Amino acid sequence: MPNLKKSLESFLALLKWTFFALFTGLLGGGIGALFLWLFTLVTGFYQRTPYLFLILPLSGLLIVGSYQLFRRKDDRGTNEIIASVQSGAPVSPLMMPLIMLGTLLTQLGGGSAGKEGAALQIGGSLGSTLARLFRLPGEGRTLLSLCGMSAVFSSVFGTPIAASLFVLEFTSVGVIHTSAFPACLLSAVTALLTARFLGAAEEPFPVPDSPALSLSSLGGVLALALAAGVVSILFCLLLHGAEHLCGKLFPNRYLRIALGGLTVAVLSLFLGKYGLNGSGAGMITSLLSGAKVFPLFFLLKMLFTALTVGSGYKGGEIVPTLAVGAGLGALIAPLFSLDPAFGAAVGMVALFAGVTNSAVSSIVLGAELFGFGGILYFALAAAVSYAVSGNYSLYKTQRIFFPKASGRITD
Repeated sequence: MPNLKKSLESFLALLKWTFFALFTGLLGGGIGALFLWLFTLVTGFYQRTPYLFLILPLSGLLIVGSYQLFRRKDDRGTNEIIASVQSGAPVSPLMMPLIMLGTLLTQLGGGSAGKEGAALQIGGSLGSTLARLFRLPGEGRTLLSLCGMSAVFSSVFGTPIAASLFVLEFTSVGVIHTSAFPACLLSAVTALLTARFLGAAEEPFPVPDSPALSLSSLGGVLALALAAGVVSILFCLLLHGAEHLCGKLFPNRYLRIALGGLTVAVLSLFLGKYGLNGSGAGMITSLLSGAKVFPLFFLLKMLFTALTVGSGYKGGEIVPTLAVGAGLGALIAPLFSLDPAFGAAVGMVALFAGVTNSAVSSIVLGAELFGFGGILYFALAAAVSYAVSGNYSLYKTQRIFFPKASGRITD
């Protein structure tokens, strides 16, 4: 009888979390569809309007004003979501509309930030708010936050498996909380189907051909991954350094973001033709289609992103990271007789793994974006970059459970 009782309790818990996951996925898909539609609208308007980057300082003032209006002065973005998952603490429902508005204003002025980081914040806030409405305890709030992040990330990027694994992997280096995977995956798939039903599907990236398996191709990918690991460290240092320096030099948030926006705008006057503004999705598409890369693109894109995010603009670093990786890969690949378009794909996977410390989800991301034919190359690139980047990370609150160089797998 005790076994029967335990089985019944497990079955009821499964039914409960199936409902929560489906419900979160439906809401997350709807919110994600709205966000993606608005993001595409604003991005298109920016691309059609010459010199719109000149309004970036004004966009910044509006962002700071909106957060101050609702007393969100200490907003930490994705770091707050990670801390919430680790501690079970609630996330303010105000994060959803504020990060959405801030990201759209950043894109309107051509700031170098993406939408996937915002999607994580929207989803985490959604899940935490639903947990509060359903009066779920700390562990339930954490699981629903993970479901929310999976849902909105999947709906705006179109990669449900990678989205589910990423939210379970990036909060704690060395540990993947697989017990939450079924609920997160169900939310992610539901959200993606909901978003597509509402007509808000993300445009797919071009899929380059993978080379035949050989020692030379593996060697080229290995070299590219080593470079990506080093660039990952540089990118993390640049982002955190810019944020620290901007905060130290300009404690006033209004002055900080206005000067940061002005700096990006001035640089855009001279470098605007290289595709450094915005998330970088357009440049990724071009590089995956075989376009020639500007040699300094990956370095300048890191600089634009550091200035944008470091001075207080909203969005995320994920798509800019993928753009940096694509630029690096397209530049290095020909040195090892690899197709530049294929190098761009490998570079995206490698840099994502390096800066987020998420090797497994990076491999799956590559497979979902570019097909499973190149998964061995993606696995090699992600593993090497992940190892080389050490404990550097985009996220300050990311917890290091098992340092990569220690070889430890248990406490």
